[in-house]
Amino acid sequence: MTQLTPYLFLLGLVAPPIVHGSSFSIQEDFPDAVQEAPLIVRGTIGMSSADWGTDDEGRQKIYTSLELQVTEIFKGNLDTASIIMREIGGQTDGIGMQIAGASEYSPGEDVLMFLNQKNKVGSFDVVGMMTGKYNIEKDSNGIEYLVGLGLVSSEKWSLDAFRRMIQVQSFTVPSPLPEPSEVPSPTEIKESQTPPLPSPPPDTSMKGIILSFLVLISILSWAILRKK
Repeated sequence: MTQLTPYLFLLGLVAPPIVHGSSFSIQEDFPDAVQEAPLIVRGTIGMSSADWGTDDEGRQKIYTSLELQVTEIFKGNLDTASIIMREIGGQTDGIGMQIAGASEYSPGEDVLMFLNQKNKVGSFDVVGMMTGKYNIEKDSNGIEYLVGLGLVSSEKWSLDAFRRMIQVQSFTVPSPLPEPSEVPSPTEIKESQTPPLPSPPPDTSMKGIILSFLVLISILSWAILRKK
């Protein structure tokens, strides 16, 4: 008797693609996905294996681990050229877990990957599953371009254009706002822009002289009366 391998079909774990005729598109724009990905690298797929693992919440799941020989880092930092990627799904111990939206990999593929930062087990989880993997192909002119389900059918991103987008995004970080104490108040701004009023000149008119003379007479009279 042939023994059938049990499979767990987990559906609805990721937002499904929107189908337009025979093509696929996704809800998130490609530049937005690039902006949000912590790590983007190019590399060559190596060997793969599946085993049980735990997610960030401690739940047991089957994961497929894939070797990736990194040849270019577009975004983020790595301290090694050989890393292990991890994607949910696979088959081990006679149990298979097939996830809707998971990518397929073949040894030797030249790929561009969107990855999260290193997880607790030391591997890198793929961002967006099938929308986090792009094959790199060449057109008739030898120009390298991206192919993947994260792009709508009307988009064609060359690798050079992709590099330029990464550079532009890295230089569009908004400048931090000044601290509240550093922001001048409207009153301070008005005072700093208003020139100081000139000091009044000394009163040298005849009226001033007479007034000073009368004050002096009053003081002398008060002094004479006090002595009497």
